[in-house]
Amino acid sequence: MQLVFLSVLALVASLLGVSAAPQDIYTGASFSLKDGGESSIVTARLADSISVACCADWGNDGSGLCRVLETDAELSGSAGSTLVTVTDKTTHNSITGLADGLAIWCYVDSENAGQIFCRKLALADSGNLTIGYEQSVGASESNWATLVSVAAFSSSTAVVCYDNPQAAVTGRVDCALLAFTVDGDLVIQSPLPSTVHPVEQDATSISITRLSQSSGLACYTTSAPSCECATLAVSGTTLAVDTPMQLSASDSEADVVASRLSDESGIICYTQGGAVVCAELVATAGNLTKGAEVVLGASASRLSVEGFSGEHAVVCYNGASLFGCYALALSDGEFVRGNRLELDDASSEFKVAIARTVEDSGVLCYTSNIPGSNGVSEYSGRCMAIQVSPLTTTTETGTSLTTTSGTSTSGTTTSGTTVSGTTMSTTPHTTTETTRTSITGLTTTRTSITGTESSTTTPHTTTASSTTTETSSTTPHTTTETSATQTTATETTMISCALAQRVEGLLVAVSAAAVLLA
Repeated sequence: MQLVFLSVLALVASLLGVSAAPQDIYTGASFSLKDGGESSIVTARLADSISVACCADWGNDGSGLCRVLETDAELSGSAGSTLVTVTDKTTHNSITGLADGLAIWCYVDSENAGQIFCRKLALADSGNLTIGYEQSVGASESNWATLVSVAAFSSSTAVVCYDNPQAAVTGRVDCALLAFTVDGDLVIQSPLPSTVHPVEQDATSISITRLSQSSGLACYTTSAPSCECATLAVSGTTLAVDTPMQLSASDSEADVVASRLSDESGIICYTQGGAVVCAELVATAGNLTKGAEVVLGASASRLSVEGFSGEHAVVCYNGASLFGCYALALSDGEFVRGNRLELDDASSEFKVAIARTVEDSGVLCYTSNIPGSNGVSEYSGRCMAIQVSPLTTTTETGTSLTTTSGTSTSGTTTSGTTVSGTTMSTTPHTTTETTRTSITGLTTTRTSITGTESSTTTPHTTTASSTTTETSSTTPHTTTETSATQTTATETTMISCALAQRVEGLLVAVSAAAVLLA
């Protein structure tokens, strides 16, 4: 019987040990990207605590704009003093960071017959940002592409994928290998073949990400409808794509995004039945294995995701009424979500941009409905430092002692009594307070919500609510109120409700075993 009792205790300890602590997104104050009109914003890492944001600047007729962003561990952030602009009218922007101080920015230029161009961005020692010459990507079939996704595979190579609206198969997706020459120029890798066609049908979204220097993922949705992912392999100057794996039947207007977690796995988020679904995708020898799904919200669109430190990720999407973001923590192949970060002022017309810079820190940018300071634009680009950290909770119990007396000529007498005591408990009880953060422009507000169960075998204080009686009088009278309050606060890490329920059942078994042993 003792072996049974000890086995149950060991199982409880094991469960508590392997659970992933939910993560939350903590933010600093938002700051302006420029003075108004910034849209289609994308971001990428340049160095620790330094990133770059590029966008279409409709405060300047839609010309392309890039700017260095700086953030720190205290969640303060600012836009750099140097602005880099191009005359190209940039749409469908995509960006990726390579080695420290190096990035590639790709876009469709509506000023030049809808051609796809990619440019090198480099951070100088002085902190200034330089931009290279445009490299044309794709043939005339890809003019006016609506899907562009670029991802670095090494410090000197990247893959860019795009659709072909003018092709015989409308929406066919091509992927090309980009590389830097010895002189530092960005070129389409040669000799061929350096182009593959992962999608031979009408694509509605495309997202690629590297896993290692030689492999990555190409995920896409089609009007079939279908949501699929395939492994991309890079070897020298050659690109290859494996047989895709279907993730879901998807929707005709579905969206999919992917981001790296490790050399073997990535996070995939897509819409299914209007809801956001996220899962880990593990690549082993060209074979893909999908982990457990987590469903985040309904009526979703405009997804974006970024992997952080191997086991964490941030996903944002436009919901039924506003943009929301979650931090996800990976545990045994399943993501656990934290609280929802709401971007109250984010425009529903553009995606949120997320970039990890170091460990679990990064930057988040979006197009805000707050008018620009230029007095012309009805919207503006805003950015903020973010950090993914364990969700913490506060437990409060207490009693107070207050005595008041006074004479009143009104007609009400109130009396109250508070009863408190300390007990031992081995049953689950509600003790947690969690936080939901709402961001509106420059103002950060926090709203408390409750509801997670936990269990304890240590003493805790329970307080009964006071009782109140009221009487009426037409003569002066004196009211005396006595109560007692003592407040203590402790901070703990939350566990998921599902785990709490499992632990509850095991604790019941522990109690039963203890009775038998007695």
